[in-house]
Amino acid sequence: MDKDNIKQYFDILEIEPTDSIFKLEQTYNNLIKIWHPDRFNHDLDL
Repeated sequence: MDKDNIKQYFDILEIEPTDSIFKLEQTYNNLIKIWHPDRFNHDLDL
């Protein structure tokens, strides 16, 4: 893993490398709730 990849991960999560682990976990869990595949099982196009 190089620094560009790590920066990309932080950009996707919209957090900074200096943010706390708690904020990282919270942001990740919020995205899971939004994009979890079970939310879209009624619409096959999604």
